[in-house]
Amino acid sequence: MSATPDIALDGQRTHIVRPPVPWSLVPLSSECGRATSSLDSTMTLDEARVLREKLGQQRFALVICMTCATTAGRWPTFEEDPLQRLQRERNLWQEGGEQVRNELFALAELVNRHRAEYEGLVGEIGSVTRLKRPRGVPRVGHR
Repeated sequence: MSATPDIALDGQRTHIVRPPVPWSLVPLSSECGRATSSLDSTMTLDEARVLREKLGQQRFALVICMTCATTAGRWPTFEEDPLQRLQRERNLWQEGGEQVRNELFALAELVNRHRAEYEGLVGEIGSVTRLKRPRGVPRVGHR
């Protein structure tokens, strides 16, 4: 079995960087909760998905922190499902992280200060979302 570049099968596990929400000021951490600044080897979630596809699940398990791998597979990214991603941030908030709470209050204040621009963006995004929806699939909340 050959290792991929930058991935050595020497017992050291590579950690997956937890994708932050777009506005987050929280320092990056791995999916297993460790600060990325303290880790020797990290990769993005997209890189991990490609590596798992390339190596297969069993070989992938030899090089990746398994806590990172299982946690990463449990939660979507913000782009995939913003509501589920915010639920994950809520879990952190309940664990004592005030940062998420402060960021949400800051976002609300920005919306209040720039209401017209915000409403325009929501309309634009809604138009794009409606165009991307496959035919025959109802919009959420519509019949």
